[in-house]
Amino acid sequence: MRALLRQLEAEGLVAPRKARKPSKTLPSVTVLEVTAVDDDGDLRCTAAAFPEARILLPAARAGRPAPTVGDRLLARLFPTGKRRFLAEAIRLLPRVPKAAVGVLEDTGAGLRLRPLVREARGVEYRIAPEALGAAKAGELVRAELGAERPLALPVVRRIERIGRLEEPAAISTALAIQAGLPMAFSDAALARAARCKPVTRRKREDLRDLPLVTIDGEDARDFDDAVFAAPDDDPANPGGHRIWVAIADVSYYVRPGDPLDRAARERGNSVYFPDRAIPMLPEALSNDLCSLVPNADRACLAADLRIDAKGRLLSWRFTRGIMRSRARLTYRQVQAAVDGRPDATTEPLLEPVLRPLFAAYEVLAEARRRRGTIDLDLPERRIVFDAQGRIAGVERRERLAAHRLIEELSRRQRCSRRRHSPVCSASTTGPILSSSTCLPIISSGSVCLGVEVPSLLPISTVCSRA
Repeated sequence: MRALLRQLEAEGLVAPRKARKPSKTLPSVTVLEVTAVDDDGDLRCTAAAFPEARILLPAARAGRPAPTVGDRLLARLFPTGKRRFLAEAIRLLPRVPKAAVGVLEDTGAGLRLRPLVREARGVEYRIAPEALGAAKAGELVRAELGAERPLALPVVRRIERIGRLEEPAAISTALAIQAGLPMAFSDAALARAARCKPVTRRKREDLRDLPLVTIDGEDARDFDDAVFAAPDDDPANPGGHRIWVAIADVSYYVRPGDPLDRAARERGNSVYFPDRAIPMLPEALSNDLCSLVPNADRACLAADLRIDAKGRLLSWRFTRGIMRSRARLTYRQVQAAVDGRPDATTEPLLEPVLRPLFAAYEVLAEARRRRGTIDLDLPERRIVFDAQGRIAGVERRERLAAHRLIEELSRRQRCSRRRHSPVCSASTTGPILSSSTCLPIISSGSVCLGVEVPSLLPISTVCSRA
């Protein structure tokens, strides 16, 4: 009966009872919230019924699954001194969200917020009258939640309007907000990006005579890697090839601890939605100075690889350079050109660039086949939009030899890296790390592309080790 009355009270269907005076002690069993983890792994907790109490939940008594900061749990308390308690977990309680993204729906008894996340399916949040403002049914909103009582269902206290549910951009915006993705850069990061200038030749190898090209999908938003191959002119290596793989050198602009570094660490990587991208760095860098656009000088980290006629790696060299892409090509464009259907862009590049690239690829691919390497050809799906930005369908993404070419050259570059110690000078080792490869390194310190890097290493430091 008490539980039913509390629920009716939280829903506003019965008048609230008179507030009780704050208790000067805690009951033997109560609800706790984990606020911190100390150096020994024990949990520091608070109780809403007695905020002054200092409560310690030893890790050995935390139960399974182990609570984390922000979790609530039902616990048994044992006094250990004045306002000090030792806790023992009984069970973990569902986490009370402090914010939610969802759709406003008219239930007949007023508007309710229905969250987008599957975990909250069937949940509806009541909206405080002062929070509604000009929001209407059918709109996507971000809501700040607050519970009237410790165990009551939260109530919407504040609403930020995102857009109508049927608007194409509203869903991706709502999902980005729901995931907590930073949508804007700090003024300091934007100012730092605005002061960045194009790369100069100083202390860099000049690679601008190499006809490097970028090859990506039609819908690619970043152009951060370029390739080139040619027959090896060394008489001692008949049938061999020399391969160049270059990637934009983000560390030229991002320095340890500066505003750009902090912004990059906050994001970890760029995030792509079907209709938009949330870049890791401001657009002045991500779409310009760190993008290998055609006919522009760009800072790069490059791998110079030599293979023999059987695809064996003879030598490798890594360098910081300045390059100039000859063209921005697509996979279909390149495939059509080598299949005998070049266009105005690929025709002048067919003999000097594209055919040597495919010749080197065939040698490497045959070497992989001889080694018995597994070739996983997993299908990908592509979302198709109409002219108004609405989803028109989902189709299977075509996989061409041009895709395999880029994958094989990138794989060969990474294999050369694994022949070395993880920490080496830029002139002897790699791999080349771009902004898109830094998330797993920064966030977890795990092995990525053969390199083990400590957690939360600044992006500029990570890239400078390449």
